[in-house]
Amino acid sequence: MKNTLSILLISILAACSTQQTVLNDNFSSSNNLMVKNKEKLATHHVVSGSIAEVQGNIDEAIRQFESALAADPQPSIYYILGRNYLKLNKLAKALKYSRRATELSPTDIEYKFLLARIYQNARVADSAAFVYREIIAMDSTSVQAYYNLGLLIEKDRPTEALAYYNKILDITGPEWQVLVKIADINERLGDVDETIKTVEELSELNPASLDLQKILVESYIKSDKLEKALELVDEALLIFPDDLNLIEYKASIHIKNSDWRSGAKEYLKIIKSKDINHDAKLAIGAAFLTEAGKDSSILPIAKEVFTEIAQDTSDWQTNVYLGEIALLEGNDSTALNYFDLASKEAEWNPRIWIRYGGLLFDRGNIDTAIVKMSTAVKNFPDEFVINLVLGLAHSQKNHHEEAKIYLKKSVELNPGDLTSLSALGFTLNQLGENEEAITYLNRALSIDEENIQILGMLGLIYDNEKMFDECDVSYSKALELDSTNAFVLNNYAYSLAERDIKLDEALKMSEAAVEADSENSSYLDTIGWIHYKLGNYKSAKEFIEKAVLVDSENAVQLDHLGDVYFKLGDIDNAKKYWTEAFEIDPTIENLKQKIESGGM
Repeated sequence: MKNTLSILLISILAACSTQQTVLNDNFSSSNNLMVKNKEKLATHHVVSGSIAEVQGNIDEAIRQFESALAADPQPSIYYILGRNYLKLNKLAKALKYSRRATELSPTDIEYKFLLARIYQNARVADSAAFVYREIIAMDSTSVQAYYNLGLLIEKDRPTEALAYYNKILDITGPEWQVLVKIADINERLGDVDETIKTVEELSELNPASLDLQKILVESYIKSDKLEKALELVDEALLIFPDDLNLIEYKASIHIKNSDWRSGAKEYLKIIKSKDINHDAKLAIGAAFLTEAGKDSSILPIAKEVFTEIAQDTSDWQTNVYLGEIALLEGNDSTALNYFDLASKEAEWNPRIWIRYGGLLFDRGNIDTAIVKMSTAVKNFPDEFVINLVLGLAHSQKNHHEEAKIYLKKSVELNPGDLTSLSALGFTLNQLGENEEAITYLNRALSIDEENIQILGMLGLIYDNEKMFDECDVSYSKALELDSTNAFVLNNYAYSLAERDIKLDEALKMSEAAVEADSENSSYLDTIGWIHYKLGNYKSAKEFIEKAVLVDSENAVQLDHLGDVYFKLGDIDNAKKYWTEAFEIDPTIENLKQKIESGGM
């Protein structure tokens, strides 16, 4: 039985084994069939997608390629999908598929180029550069990779880009597009010699190119190879005599050689051209005028240039420049005429009014300044300088009420301006508004603590207000700063004399003032008055008579001379001078009483 059973088991096992072999063969055959069907299906979708892509139906192409990918996920299909999503600018999906393609086939350079392009479009420059470097590591002769990488980094890393472009030349020899890039980078880096070398190579490739000749001329000029530049320009001008760029190059070469006359000759050709706009012509003229400010011999050339510009159209800018030229020539009246024309042509431009009004004031044309600035201030009521000039002009003409209006406005517009503050303080003093005058003058003094003029003015006002402590402080501070200031010496001496104190000290100060200006009637009167206070009546008479000879309309000086004659016992002359003083200013204290009583 055992043997029978064993045989049976062996038979069963053999039968089972045979059956399993048949099943495995059937499964393998079925599996191969399925794979072939998937490949066939994928191929069908790839063909359909490719046709749609060629026809420009990218959405349909993508649908077909995705179906192909589902059937057979090959790296080439990932690549195709990345390429098509890039066409739609759907960069996230393009990047997803392109990355997968390179993961599955990391040595395929075409796949890497696509990935780099997608990174570039997504503005992920560092990643794109990394991929291009991978390509170069795989293929050190890939000209396209070197070129794309150079383009990618040349803005931020020009030196590195230059190395890549030069590598291309090592591989290919002279290439126009690459040489242009090299020339451009060398230009940016300021390496003029390398620029020249490259452009000369480009010229050999295309000797008829005018653009290249211009680049080469410009490079020669920058490197101070002026003879070469001029030679090349002259050659080009034989063929293109009316080319304005070439003419300008020639002009600039002459200018660099300090030959302004020859430069002007060329620039005048440009100025006469109808193809050059007015602003460009003005820029040329401005360059000549700027140089004329450094070298007066160029002034006539600048004038010739602007005169030619004026032939084209005489606008306000041209007149302003011609006005400035006239000023440099010392011809003030002509300059003012030009600025007057400019102010009429450009009433809307406050800068012209400011310049015009300032010139009128500086040249002493005060009445005209008032007329013109009165017009200007209506157009520009909040323009600081216009208000200031108008206020100063009124002040010069003793129109103190008008001056006050515009000087106050200028202070409101520019509270920290020293000139407007001090001028307003002076004007308020002339109007007898001394309390307010002191306020503004002290504001001015806080800006410039060592301003002797302001200290002197404050001393005078404090004296008039009988604020003698403040008066002495102001005058003393001014004399500490400048012990020879005649204006302060005189006024302080007169203040002390009026107070009958420190007369010997006052006399020394007054003597110093007269020594500085022996024809000043106020100084002569002061020293005479101090002698009067000291009882030196003959000396007093001598000095005050000189003062009256200089200024016979000064009531105070005439009154003083009357007092001196009285002390000398000459009553008739005393009454004579008192009377003359009264006729000029009847408000002088005790003057009428002295005349009527014949005594003091």
